[in-house]
Amino acid sequence: MARYHHNRELPQDAIFPVNLRLNIIKSKIYRASYSFRSLQISEAELLKEACELNDALEKWRLSVPRKWRPTLSISRETPDSSLSVQTVMLRLSYYLCVTIIHAAITQCKALATDRSEVMDAVRSSLAFSVEASRSTLLYLETAEPVLSDGLFWTLAFYPMTAVLTIFCNILQIRSGDQAVKDLCLLERVTVIMDRVSLRQSPSINEKTHVKMVAAFVAELFLLARCAIAKANNERSDK
Repeated sequence: MARYHHNRELPQDAIFPVNLRLNIIKSKIYRASYSFRSLQISEAELLKEACELNDALEKWRLSVPRKWRPTLSISRETPDSSLSVQTVMLRLSYYLCVTIIHAAITQCKALATDRSEVMDAVRSSLAFSVEASRSTLLYLETAEPVLSDGLFWTLAFYPMTAVLTIFCNILQIRSGDQAVKDLCLLERVTVIMDRVSLRQSPSINEKTHVKMVAAFVAELFLLARCAIAKANNERSDK
């Protein structure tokens, strides 16, 4: 598989072995973050595993042919000449992995210290996690035209994880230009969810489930907007 992957004249479907390699890394990330074993080992071991997984993920990213390689982050203007269902899944999986790895690092109690170099590392990991979530939502918006209705439940986990990460970050910073930008991003996601809901098959159960997801995202947007408004009012009263 490695020889096939590094062949310079890759066939059109070469993304599949690349994706398998990412899935292996993803499974290790899930085990490190969510398994029963992760509750039993020390935080030092968790941090070590997180750093190793982060290195493995970056090596994988750099090994992907440039045509399909996920960028470290994405903006609304970032072009994607290889837009397809397969590349969309690849990018969303990559950003999810980054989000989970760095979120795990920031949650370790062992990092709760006044040492400046440690706190810098915590802030850096938090920034990576939040930026990966922004990239997820921005890329989902860009990729919406190539996604068929039947893929909604396959993809739902990716934006929901990103939405929750962005929401929590808004509650933490509450004010400033970035909080407003993130709020606008959540609002655009609610619009995407509404469009997805309207395109679903006539199945009552399916439409109901999609509407529940859309309503949840809309509720988070409203709560985030209230948090920003409250922070602005408190600042004005001082």
